[in-house]
Amino acid sequence: FMRDEGERYDGALALQMYQQAVQFFQRTLLS
Repeated sequence: FMRDEGERYDGALALQMYQQAVQFFQRTLLS
């Protein structure tokens, strides 16, 4: 994930995926 460089790297998409992952872990760990 972090090694994605150059034209293939989409900062907005990476941020969106990161936010989804955070929400997923919050639901999993806090429930």
